[in-house]
Amino acid sequence: MPRWGFNTKDLVALSGAHTLGKAEGVPFTDNPFTFTNSYYKVLMKRRDEAKQHMLATDRALLSCPECAAHVEAYAMDQEAFFRDFASAYRRMTLVGTGLKEKP
Repeated sequence: MPRWGFNTKDLVALSGAHTLGKAEGVPFTDNPFTFTNSYYKVLMKRRDEAKQHMLATDRALLSCPECAAHVEAYAMDQEAFFRDFASAYRRMTLVGTGLKEKP
């Protein structure tokens, strides 16, 4: 497990924050003001198109079989994405603080 305790699933879940973002002025999703699993749906639906305005890290999610499996799962199950994102994001906010997540 990586030094800060994040695994592949955590990193794929955290990438879902791009639902609210843009790359080179182009939104990743059709509605960049609503937090949903649409980022993963876009990646799955437009694998070839994703190469045009996605970041290298976004494109890499599709080239790694383990990451691609999580992308597909989150595209199909928004609640799983929300649950895993919340857990990973909470732990990310604690990195470097010396605090530990309560069980």
